[in-house]
Amino acid sequence: MTNEPLRETDGLICAYELDGAGGGHPLDWKSLDTPSDNAKPRWIHVNFENATARKWILNSSGIDSSIAEALLDDDSRPRAVQHDNGLLVILRGINLNEGAEPEDMVSIRLWVQPGRVVSVRRRRLLAAQDVQAELERGHGPRDVPEVVIHLVERLAARIAEYVDDIEERVIAFEAEISSGKPISLAARLSEIRRETSSVRRYLAPQRDALDTLSRHSAGLLSEEQNFALREQSDRITRNVEDLDLVRE
Repeated sequence: MTNEPLRETDGLICAYELDGAGGGHPLDWKSLDTPSDNAKPRWIHVNFENATARKWILNSSGIDSSIAEALLDDDSRPRAVQHDNGLLVILRGINLNEGAEPEDMVSIRLWVQPGRVVSVRRRRLLAAQDVQAELERGHGPRDVPEVVIHLVERLAARIAEYVDDIEERVIAFEAEISSGKPISLAARLSEIRRETSSVRRYLAPQRDALDTLSRHSAGLLSEEQNFALREQSDRITRNVEDLDLVRE
């Protein structure tokens, strides 16, 4: 996996026509004007703060106006909504951008339909960079459902790492208390409580969003892919339970 920044041109962070074998052919804005062939699925990832990207989503993407507005809306609470032949999915990931607070979680919005997934974000998200790097190496998603699964897995992995880090910090506090060292815990415990509350606020609805995605994925996900998605939902549930224990 890589932390190198994605190459962005006029709001198009990356776009690929998947080759079905783990790689993909890069696309530009002009290429996106060509109708997608379901036999050659596409992943399109854009920065919606860019005017060109917003214009494409609203006017040229072929996405229904209500879905397009939801992709660009400031309200980015995790959720999944079925609409016609597709699914609107909004998720959150740990904010690992330089100088940011990790609990200030980054939003990614997905429009998933047969033959295409359009992902939209404002701030940099390492999960998307991971998936792009996999495609560049020829070991990435082979179709639209796998794009979704890979993104969800990368988001969940970093959330799990963050929760593990919080648990380790609490264990360290307990060790300091047991050793009888004179320490001031009030401020440090208050900080952890604030962090856990902020992250949990998004994780509970994120779990529900993944459950909804799983229930309404007929025609989009295979049984194996649906199982993988449920595994990630269960993983988020465990993270929520761990955060509840930390808060207690």
